[in-house]
Amino acid sequence: MAAHATEITLATQMAVAVEASLTAQAPTATATPTPSPTSRPTATPLPSPTMRPTATPIPASAPLLAYVYGNVRNADIRVFDPASSTDRSIADRNCDEAEPGWAPDNKRIFYHSDCAGNYDLYVVDVGSGASQPITASTCDEREPESAPDGRQLVYRRNCAPNAFNVDGELWVVDLIGGSETPLGISGRTPAWSPDGTRLAFMSDRNNGWEIYVYDFASRTTRQLTDCAANCRFPAWSPDSRFIVYHATTGPTTAEAESLWIVSAQGGVPHLLVTGDGAGRATWSASGWIAFNSQNGIEEVDESGGQRRVLLRDDSHWAPVWSR
Repeated sequence: MAAHATEITLATQMAVAVEASLTAQAPTATATPTPSPTSRPTATPLPSPTMRPTATPIPASAPLLAYVYGNVRNADIRVFDPASSTDRSIADRNCDEAEPGWAPDNKRIFYHSDCAGNYDLYVVDVGSGASQPITASTCDEREPESAPDGRQLVYRRNCAPNAFNVDGELWVVDLIGGSETPLGISGRTPAWSPDGTRLAFMSDRNNGWEIYVYDFASRTTRQLTDCAANCRFPAWSPDSRFIVYHATTGPTTAEAESLWIVSAQGGVPHLLVTGDGAGRATWSASGWIAFNSQNGIEEVDESGGQRRVLLRDDSHWAPVWSR
């Protein structure tokens, strides 16, 4: 599928701003593999914990937390500063604006919005609140995630109408030139590893949501989890060694119930948090994991020993720490 001409024009408008914020890192390759998914193994209960990463104390200067406020498909994006307890709106037009993801410079947030009719990708300046579109095709583009070097976005594309809680094609858009590349894999909520070498994502390709990892160098995809319930919404640890995700209340539900941590290489996951609808986790550079729950947005240290509420209201969800 060729990139839409309008998308290229809009993406090109961002080139100067993007280039100004880039680090000296080399861009991540975006090859086009065609992985062959294996058949889904028989689901078994998740085993008992066997490994835990070392917890890191939270520093005096905490990162910022972007999150979604409101109802699903009718939400806004806000930013919370734990250090000052200030909370402000970033994107709050009369439409659905959700799935925020930080640019590496922490000055901009990427997100999706249906303000123009179907879902497109946007970027908003955190300081000024000024936003602009990145894509404008007739398909839905959702769930953007910036590469660590800031040159590319990975996202989910669906051209069928009303394709919400389903797999889509994973694409990468070049924020400098505007070109788009399909990765040849299907899934949802792609998450770029901090070292830039892999993507974690969720997929129900085998009739149940599991976490998968795509490797850019080998152009291969492997299944990371084998859950009795649905396993969803992966997020990386800052050192790219672990992935946190949530499990649902059962194999036929989408309601979050518990958070788990597993090595990015695979192995036995361990339980971090359970109960109160714990889900949609994000891992900060300071070592704390924020997540949404029935209590609002909470955070827990990597060992699971300390837990506290940051924003008390279950209308707060999908938190994402700045980098």
